[in-house]
Amino acid sequence: MAYANTTINTPNGRPFLARPFVAIGNALSTLAEAVSMAQAATRVAEMSDRELEEAGMDRAEAIEAVFSVEPQR
Repeated sequence: MAYANTTINTPNGRPFLARPFVAIGNALSTLAEAVSMAQAATRVAEMSDRELEEAGMDRAEAIEAVFSVEPQR
């Protein structure tokens, strides 16, 4: 006797429905990182040359340090 099995694959709607929320979460995370970097750059810009010299770097090195930091996760 032959056995016939018919399987109907229905797509799961969860990943499709989650996409907007994932995108919003990613956008908010990116925005938070950008705001943090902008605040750090502003702090460096407000530092005097003497303060930077005491820290052992020039302005270009300080700005490079702000924008080259990998985000911690």
